[in-house]
Amino acid sequence: MEFFWAPFNTLKRPKCESISDYGRVADVLIKSINLSLNKRKMEMDHNMVIERVREEFRKEFQRQLVGRPELVGELVEIVDEVADKMLIADEG
Repeated sequence: MEFFWAPFNTLKRPKCESISDYGRVADVLIKSINLSLNKRKMEMDHNMVIERVREEFRKEFQRQLVGRPELVGELVEIVDEVADKMLIADEG
């Protein structure tokens, strides 16, 4: 949950002079939380697609290059390297 709290670590405490100020601050915090959660969900979805594509490439290489395990291995290494670079790192 570190990704969730990270944006709030640098914020100054807002000055609230009335109950409506607290409501506005709460609204902003809720919007910020929702944005953080949506960003994290998009990152996870992105990573799931990358992993799915990686697996499909592996299967297709194995299917197309039966009897050429050395070539399959080399191609899988290349796909793994590219996929690893495309993954979004988990921040917490």
